[in-house]
Amino acid sequence: MAASPGAADDTGEEHPALRLVQAQFMAMVPIRFFRWKLDGDDKGKAVFELEDQQELLQMTVHHPLIMRYPTSLSYRQAFLKYIIQQCEDAGQEVCDELYEVYTSLLVSTLEPTSPCCYKTYTLPCGKTVVLREATQIISHGTTGLRTWEAGLCLAEWAMEHSALFEQKTVLELGSGMGLTGLVLSSCCCPAHYIYSDCHPNVLTNLWENLVLNCKLREEGGGSVNGKAGGTAVNQKSVHGSSYHCKHATNNAEAVVVNYSTDPVEDKGDEREQTCNKCQHNSDNNRSCQENAGEALRETELESCTNTAVFRFGESDNNMENVSWYTGNHPWETTLVQGSKMSVMCLDWASVTQEELQSLAPDVIIASDVVFDNELVEYFVSLLLKALHPAPGRRTGPVAYVASTIRNQDTYDFYVRKLEEAGICSEDLSLGSTSVFFYDRQQTMKIHKLWISHQMR
Repeated sequence: MAASPGAADDTGEEHPALRLVQAQFMAMVPIRFFRWKLDGDDKGKAVFELEDQQELLQMTVHHPLIMRYPTSLSYRQAFLKYIIQQCEDAGQEVCDELYEVYTSLLVSTLEPTSPCCYKTYTLPCGKTVVLREATQIISHGTTGLRTWEAGLCLAEWAMEHSALFEQKTVLELGSGMGLTGLVLSSCCCPAHYIYSDCHPNVLTNLWENLVLNCKLREEGGGSVNGKAGGTAVNQKSVHGSSYHCKHATNNAEAVVVNYSTDPVEDKGDEREQTCNKCQHNSDNNRSCQENAGEALRETELESCTNTAVFRFGESDNNMENVSWYTGNHPWETTLVQGSKMSVMCLDWASVTQEELQSLAPDVIIASDVVFDNELVEYFVSLLLKALHPAPGRRTGPVAYVASTIRNQDTYDFYVRKLEEAGICSEDLSLGSTSVFFYDRQQTMKIHKLWISHQMR
């Protein structure tokens, strides 16, 4: 387990060992993998002096970000239990507050537990990414509600090679909870980042994570020490029609709505538009803002073909837009620190080459998508479509794919399918800087993929 530089805050500036513990706690590193000392010689001893125990509480369980976006209840319980046990075994006095907080968490066990938790990551650029994830490895029939090791590996590598993404259009296949994209958008300055996935619950949670992090930046809470600047959030459409909703007010929340699969006919700005969610025009009294609370509780989308997400919000030009899309087109775009972001439902089995080329990606990335032979077939077919140059462009995009090799036979099948498809492949060195905490004993690969001139 390699160490991150840690997450600093004002209370821990002179205590790098406490910052190390804080960074691991916020990212929900399993307690058995914790590094409690900077030298790494003593992984298992969590013994702290009395005053350090109180400070550690403020930097972890009582940290403002954790109070707002908590790690799982069971994780907080295990964390404090381990520290108390280690101190008692070493004959170190335990402060009363530590006992009190631990006891209060045990009492909380009697209440219904949330199926979700939050993980907080501090980046070398000083920004913080907060992710809402499922507490179970498989939730709602998908593994996409968790962040996996190859995504962390790819994010580290991308930060070391940020020039490859700067001012580029990046398409991510299988975005999951959005960590890789949020890292790249924060540290690598892409012009446009397109998140994509297919499972409705994954898309809903992905969107919520993007909105959550935009809000943090707007509030100046984009770093653990709260010193990050604000972020503009600007709604613009990429495909399809964009209507101005007369019910929109600044600072409304993201809402889930149903829409017709029929193409939206643009009648022009002079036509009185009807809000899709509330089906009311400007003459009605009830606005879509009043319906937002109900819509926000619709956490499960019935299908990818008749749902969309939009967000009302304050943009740099004070315009509020409602945008919706059909098929394999983006739902919405958001501007974060100069990087435009889109979320789209992309079905690998049905998407066409024309649809992929219409996105005009310069770079394609994916992580932890090679774990099933059937999925490999779809993935390679998708790459073959996506890597061809769009009409009018001399070169096609390049892809970077990170994989954790859990089954050698499956990985060999993937490599063989790439060769059969005529997709060129190059093994790349992994990142040399440890930013995130994950099991680095696993075998991981990052491949650069492209189509040669002869294939075109």
